Amino acid sequence: MKLRPLIKNKKGNILDIVYLPVLLFAIAVSLFIIYFVYTQIQTPLGDNLKTINPDVPDFLENVKGGLGTFDTMFPILLAGIILTMIISAYLIDSYPFLFFISTFLFVIAILFAAILANIHTDMIRDNAVFASVIGDWATTNWIINHLPVIICGVAVAVSVALFTKSPRGTTI
Repeated sequence: MKLRPLIKNKKGNILDIVYLPVLLFAIAVSLFIIYFVYTQIQTPLGDNLKTINPDVPDFLENVKGGLGTFDTMFPILLAGIILTMIISAYLIDSYPFLFFISTFLFVIAILFAAILANIHTDMIRDNAVFASVIGDWATTNWIINHLPVIICGVAVAVSVALFTKSPRGTTI
């Protein structure tokens, strides 16, 4: 029995730039909500389990610190995704007429990023419920608040990788 590869086409897709803001927003909000819920249940859970094992509150504090490291790992995740997009954009065969289509998609991605940044500002950053933990996620909040500018830079980098290479099979 021969195994088939799961991914047949390993080249990038021009729609990756549209998926990037949605992916970053979903990851950031999910991790933030997990951290928020954990900080809300940490103290009651630690107090209730302290009778079983006196080391439980220390363990729960270590888990909170581990969850907090996702804030410092978020820029690394962003850089990895951007680098993957640039490399995969280089592998796409490009034609001059695709420049106008890709420019239109980049504008849509920037608008999408602006909408998601505004949603983040209104629902999370400026919400009084999350005020107790919003300061622990400064890096992620900065990235999501500046998402349109980041997507604009990624769009320029992807355009450079996509349209400044020589056609396949030719040498410079």
